[in-house]
Amino acid sequence: MGARHAALLLAVGLMVPSTVARAECRDSAGGTFSLDVRLSPMSGIGCFTAVTVFEGSSCRPERERWAITLGCNESRRMVVSDRGRLVSLLAPRASRRNWEIVRVFEATGRQAVVRSIRLDELPGLPERARRPRMSLDASVLRIETDPPVTVPVTVLESLGRERARRPLHRP
Repeated sequence: MGARHAALLLAVGLMVPSTVARAECRDSAGGTFSLDVRLSPMSGIGCFTAVTVFEGSSCRPERERWAITLGCNESRRMVVSDRGRLVSLLAPRASRRNWEIVRVFEATGRQAVVRSIRLDELPGLPERARRPRMSLDASVLRIETDPPVTVPVTVLESLGRERARRPLHRP
């Protein structure tokens, strides 16, 4: 029974598509940059993704600008801005207003500057909002509150405080 059960689990696991391992090209709202997210070779020691930013749409290899390896939680809900910055929604909900909920990555020299934005730093969020649902698309962060709040990606790029620097891969 144990071998049969393991074989069944393996078969089901192969049929269910992995959202992390799948590579996909996503364009910025205006199409000036694009990003590609792939499972990193480092994934044997944890869940890591390789995120590559390209100039222009369509993720053409000859137009690669910069790349960084991030944790899967940072790249799962991520968009690239029209300025080539990565904007990541860390979770679709936050229980506490002082939790970091958005990260912005920007290439500077050989490193990426990482800025973190807490839920209570998001503009327009009502004080009474508790555990709001959030989603991120190429142009806005949507926050389900009463009334609903949208924060443009361009505004998110300018918020937050610098927290850390991470090494970059340059082509």
